[in-house]
Amino acid sequence: MINLNSPIIQVQNLSFWYQGSKISVLEDINLEFNKGEIVCISGSSGGGKTTLALALTGHIPHTIAGNLKGEILFHGVPSSGLSITEISQLMGFVQQDPENQLVTPTVYEEIAFGPENLSISKEEIFNRVQFGLNTMDLTLLASRSTNELSGGEKQRVAVASILSMYPKVLVLDEPTSSLDVQSIQKLLLALQELNQTKKMTIIILEHKPYLFKKLIDRIIVLEQGRIIEELRKPKINFNRLEVPRKVLQDIQHIQTEKKPQNILDVQKLYITLKNREILKKVSLKLKKGLIYAIVGPNGAGKTTLLHSFLNIVPNNGTVLLNANKISKIPIHKLAKDIGLIFQNPNHQIFEKTVIDEMTFAPRNFKQSLNETLLRANQLLKDTNLDSYVKVPPFSLSFGEKRRLNICSILIYKPELLLLDEPFIGQDRENIEFLLHLLKERKLKGGTTVIISHRRELCDLVDYFYVLKNGEIITQGTPKEMIPFLNENEILDSSIDVKFNAR
Repeated sequence: MINLNSPIIQVQNLSFWYQGSKISVLEDINLEFNKGEIVCISGSSGGGKTTLALALTGHIPHTIAGNLKGEILFHGVPSSGLSITEISQLMGFVQQDPENQLVTPTVYEEIAFGPENLSISKEEIFNRVQFGLNTMDLTLLASRSTNELSGGEKQRVAVASILSMYPKVLVLDEPTSSLDVQSIQKLLLALQELNQTKKMTIIILEHKPYLFKKLIDRIIVLEQGRIIEELRKPKINFNRLEVPRKVLQDIQHIQTEKKPQNILDVQKLYITLKNREILKKVSLKLKKGLIYAIVGPNGAGKTTLLHSFLNIVPNNGTVLLNANKISKIPIHKLAKDIGLIFQNPNHQIFEKTVIDEMTFAPRNFKQSLNETLLRANQLLKDTNLDSYVKVPPFSLSFGEKRRLNICSILIYKPELLLLDEPFIGQDRENIEFLLHLLKERKLKGGTTVIISHRRELCDLVDYFYVLKNGEIITQGTPKEMIPFLNENEILDSSIDVKFNAR
């Protein structure tokens, strides 16, 4: 029987093992969430945050197999006694990978899908869809196919589709990982409105809790499946979760050749896909030994631009790699010189085990097997993936998959490295290790391109290109660009939302 005076969620002595595993992902978790609270759960990558979210939202044990001990109660009612349908009417869940929850052909239909299943009036459905479209700035994309969206746009749609359900409890797993600054601002304002007007309980799983510091009531730190810390305002130290500026600036200050040669020269690049102009007259040069950032709003064409460097998308224009036209170089040969990390970690996993995934490219490039295995084992150890050597890659957490992606490219040492949102799902320790790898590359003359919305770029990269509506609107060094980036809210350091008093 429902007890409305009890906490909205109680987690009691919860432990969980995935099917076939002897290692617990969650260990003796005890938590309470009250009506109207905003709570952030942070901690190490692979520490159990997403598994906890799956348990809170009923996917464990109803749709995900494993050994569950303990209990989760909703207003005093055990979740094991509720169906997944009943739980979904209480809980809204925005998953870490938005593609996992997009099920309809268009943006409008996706946002309407949830409310349509709630047996509410057409007028109420329409109002909720409009709320979702307006909240995440999707009105102009309402008729677009969900398959044609950028990664950031898909994340906005996933958030809007759950917000339109008006759940009693909202669980957001890394909701800002691919969002531009304006979308993050809109999300923050929407969360405050829902919290204040509907007393919605909001649980945010996030490696960047500083983005939510004006909203959250407390922070829970999860490490290796255990709660190691629980803090309430004003005792939360957000700075300790950020990468120190010196670590970034040590890379930025590495001296390169005074007149480095061009490695990539892009001249008047046009790309049209499905009758939509994605890139317009884009020209840029990348020099050897430098780190570049390509930044801009969601849907600007950043990912498509990276794909054009490998001739993956049809284009008009000229792209030269070391003065040679890439249009005349087979992709399998281009891939040896240009390593690409896709925005979604799931899009470049090919093998059945982690070690096979790590060695996939070197084996295809006929590199020394002994040297490959030595480097693979060292990289796996350094990225805390060495315990997963024989594990299927798709069983890893989202952040662990991202580290595997990066290492599976770095292992064969491409001359040009393209990183699309490399910091997704990474805690401070793992970001610092990825930065160590970038430092090694720069010292050896490697060139790197990063797509990201994160503030750290200002202290890391050597040069910015800003893309908007398929065009490069400005470019320059960090010193030249920081005023423009701040004024135009390009990176998340610009986020300063003025909330209503709580």
